[in-house]
Amino acid sequence: MLLSGGTGFTVLIIIFPHVALTAGIPPPTHVNVNCKNLETKVSWGYDELLPQTMFSVEINSSKNHLTAVTPDLQYNLTAFIWRSQWNYLDFYYVTVTALQGVATSEPAQSQTFTFNRMRVADIICKLDFPPVSVTADKSGNTVTFENPLITYRELNDSRNLKKAFFKFTVSSDQRDYVSECDLKKQSCKYDLPSSEGAQACVTLRGWLDYGNGVENVEFHQTDRVCTTGSESETKGAQVLALTLTLTFILLFILTLTPFCVLKGYKKKPIPKPSRTVLDVMPHSGPSYQAVVREDFNPVTVESKQVCSKNLEDQSLHDDDSAAEGGEGSRSGACENPSQTFKYTDGAILENSGDQQQEDGDLTSSEHGSEQEEQEEDQPMERSHYDRRHV
Repeated sequence: MLLSGGTGFTVLIIIFPHVALTAGIPPPTHVNVNCKNLETKVSWGYDELLPQTMFSVEINSSKNHLTAVTPDLQYNLTAFIWRSQWNYLDFYYVTVTALQGVATSEPAQSQTFTFNRMRVADIICKLDFPPVSVTADKSGNTVTFENPLITYRELNDSRNLKKAFFKFTVSSDQRDYVSECDLKKQSCKYDLPSSEGAQACVTLRGWLDYGNGVENVEFHQTDRVCTTGSESETKGAQVLALTLTLTFILLFILTLTPFCVLKGYKKKPIPKPSRTVLDVMPHSGPSYQAVVREDFNPVTVESKQVCSKNLEDQSLHDDDSAAEGGEGSRSGACENPSQTFKYTDGAILENSGDQQQEDGDLTSSEHGSEQEEQEEDQPMERSHYDRRHV
């Protein structure tokens, strides 16, 4: 019995492998489709999300099928839906399956949706109505909006535009007005009757009909739009605003100019010293430092008169009278061999005869040499027999 039971369990795994693989993986939850204007997305939730969890997204319709894998909890369907007319006018639903390795969950399905209001679906997606304006003129109020085929280029990818037309409804406070627009024109217009008065407020909704009775794209109803004034009145208001602005600027300039002139006369600018080439051009030569003048103490200078041999030779040519008095003169010239002067601040002052030493500059040897020179230079006394006889 145990063997049979074990064999039966084994056979069960072989026959139903899918059941065994999906037993521990929960399916996604809350699969929702959100279509906002052209953008269409599907999103879902998952309680046991792991890093290796992936999701298989399948887009199903009567004519097309698409499968994609993503780790996110949403998927953008816009590119697939608006790929061609046959896509956005088709009927769709989405299934999402969780994947973890080789294990898969049960698929979770979304609601059905379509952009074709002639089909039956859970969600009928709509497009936003083009911008609307209401202007007042002498003849009344005019409702104007852009051609939907110009606003949405995706709608031009159609094979049935020859029979297509745009049908819209203008709803005022009094009643609804139904009209159609030629898709070959740049814009669509509708003139409200004069009974609506000078000021009118309306809402619009519309449908793009392909003329075959089975394909129709619906547009959302607009917000309430009221009269804003005619184009001529708008231009006149703009011109008036510009004129007033320029006038104000001109008056401000005329008022401020005399004040600035008077202020300029009161304050005379102080002339600035002219800049030389040396101020502008950088100095590339050697730099010099300022010389500091040093103050020196008074210096004693000794002036010596040397009785040289030249004077001796010269005395031989002198006459007798000069010779008699020359002895005294020579002796007088060699007396006082040194005279002392003082230099202070560029002036020479005579000393009283006292000889002074230079501080730290004259040594004892120098004094000895000076005495020897004085003895050599001093003339020797000669007798009358040594003189030259004439």
